[in-house]
Amino acid sequence: MRVFAGHTLPSWLPRAWGWARALILLGAILYLGAAAWDRVDLVLSRQPLGIDFLPMWAAAHEVFAHPERVYDFQGLTRFQHPLLAQFHGLRPFVYPPPALLVLAPFGMAPFSVANALWTVAGLIALLGALATRLKSPRFLVLLAMVLSPASVLVLLTGQVTFLIAAFGVAALLCLKDRPLLAGVLFGIAGVIKPQALILLPVALFALKQWRAMAAAAIAAGVAVFFSVLAFGVQAWTEWLHALPKLEKLVMSSP
Repeated sequence: MRVFAGHTLPSWLPRAWGWARALILLGAILYLGAAAWDRVDLVLSRQPLGIDFLPMWAAAHEVFAHPERVYDFQGLTRFQHPLLAQFHGLRPFVYPPPALLVLAPFGMAPFSVANALWTVAGLIALLGALATRLKSPRFLVLLAMVLSPASVLVLLTGQVTFLIAAFGVAALLCLKDRPLLAGVLFGIAGVIKPQALILLPVALFALKQWRAMAAAAIAAGVAVFFSVLAFGVQAWTEWLHALPKLEKLVMSSP
């Protein structure tokens, strides 16, 4: 028997509640799985698998051989044409140069292999970050997350979302006890996809996490330094010129 709010609960009640939670999650997984199957057909009927990873892979492939193509929207799209199938339109690379430090190894492999490795690595990183704090039924919760519409879209398109989410979740979980490590993780995620963490300084300032803020700034600075060593200052100049072009492209697209 257990006591809750002054009342004695039957010993079987927590176990029954655990089974009820598992059954609810199982029902959600079956529903999400059916919806994911429909989404797979819909997405892949309009665009090839890994379409969002494709420009990242192309930029990583070309950054040393033809660096002038990395932020050239038309040039990089022409390089991708054999893999774009029925999809038409520009496929630019617009992440800052430090992202290429992460992507460069994937550019050495054929696209299909690189896309599979990229997606699996990002998924494992996110599941690993989440699993450390989840309670039973952990497996069902993680499976429901993987089958959610947002996750399925990332799996199909090869977006950078899993990787950035893994860094962000891991940083948040260790922010209180290990602020320096949290700051490093935030800094790395921030230089890969700045727009995803644009309000991070405000949040850290509100929490008075000065050590995390300093560590994030240092980590970002180190990443910028190594990107300059690897790709030169010109890469940063071209990236800054590419940003207004992307804005114009997005705002003029129907």
